[in-house]
Formats: sequence, structure tokens, C-alpha cells
Amino acid sequence: RQGKLRTPLGYAGAFAANVLHRKALGAWLERWIPLPVRIPDYPWVAAVGLCMIGVGLGLMFTGIITFRRAHTAIIPNQAARALVTHGVYALTRNPMYVGFSMLYLGGVLAAAMLWPLLLFPLVIVALVHTAIHPEERHLRERFPAEYAQYTSRVRRWI
Repeated sequence: RQGKLRTPLGYAGAFAANVLHRKALGAWLERWIPLPVRIPDYPWVAAVGLCMIGVGLGLMFTGIITFRRAHTAIIPNQAARALVTHGVYALTRNPMYVGFSMLYLGGVLAAAMLWPLLLFPLVIVALVHTAIHPEERHLRERFPAEYAQYTSRVRRWI
């Protein structure tokens, strides 16, 4: 197949950089340009964040397991051998990216950091343009009729 698809590692990197790593943009902004509004640092907010992280990890692993059982490529820069439309893929076309998003947002709540939340839309725009659009283009070319039917009944996100 022509060209390579970008991997979701950049998305994971954005999460780590904005939420976990104290020297990254989100954490740096949180420290040096404090906002007048903050995410409450209450135990229940952190608990909600941890639950979101758990659900996100569950979606990611369910997507990976479903791909493995269908004997198709999990890594986006490899050609798809099958169009997976069952299981969690009957609910969303991108369960792994939905899972990453929940992981990111859960991390924001658990860390009680607002700047990474404000940077989240930029992460999503980058994800859509660098990973999802190329993946969709590949699937349209590889499975034209089946993918058109699939996209007509299943949303990109949720």
C-alpha cells in the first residue's frame, strides 16, 4: 500500500506530555500561568478520573483484542487484512481512540490540571488529521463498499 499511516503513539505522547510529565506544555502552563478557575482537587474528582482511565483502558484493550481475533493489523502503519465491524466496533469506529481520549480526560481529572484539558481539543484535531483521516482513507480504498456501508451505520466516535 502507498504511504504510511501515523501511529497513535503521538496521541499517547500528548497525554503523557500534557498530564503526566511536569516539564511538558500542559504542566508548564499549569505552573507558570495559573488560571482563575481550577479543577477541584477533591477525592471524588480523582476517583471519577481513575474510573475514566479504567474505562478508557478497557476500550483500548477490547479494540486490540477484537483486531487480534480478526487477524488484522493493530498498528496503523500496516495494511488492514479485514474490516472489523463487530464487537465494540459496532458501537464506534475508533474504540482505541475513544479509549485514549477517556484516558487523557481521566488523567486530567486525577491530576486536577486544567491546562491539559484546554489543550485537549488541539490533541483531538491533531489525532483526526494525522491518524484517523489516513486510516479512513486506507479503509475506503481497501474495502470500498463494505466501509461505506459501515460508516453509514456506525459513528466515528460514539
